Amino acid sequence: MARSVTHLTGVAATLAEREIDLVVIHQGIDTSAPHGRLLFHLIAAIDEFTADLISEGTQEGLAAARAPGRVGGRPTVMTPTMVQMARAMYDDGKKPAEIARELRVGRATIYRHLDLGRDTAA
Repeated sequence: MARSVTHLTGVAATLAEREIDLVVIHQGIDTSAPHGRLLFHLIAAIDEFTADLISEGTQEGLAAARAPGRVGGRPTVMTPTMVQMARAMYDDGKKPAEIARELRVGRATIYRHLDLGRDTAA
């Protein structure tokens, strides 16, 4: 329903202005009563806190993995020799799509390894 406590509070305020009460049957929340509004805000705050903890833990894990030099993501299929071949083909006037077909890689891979902008003719 919302991405943060601030957004959720705004949604709740908008509903209240329109005299609409939120009733969450599964959690037993009813914003027509003060205790229901309190529970609504507490659950929202706890959810945001949990999301922040998960994000923080993920960032710490990535930083710990990078510290010894580990890089995430899929390994590249382009060897230095393939990059040289691709550069030579490009310099000879071949289009990136043709080079990609010959080397059996994606066109985006050719663009990335040859540092070509998307505005280059494909």
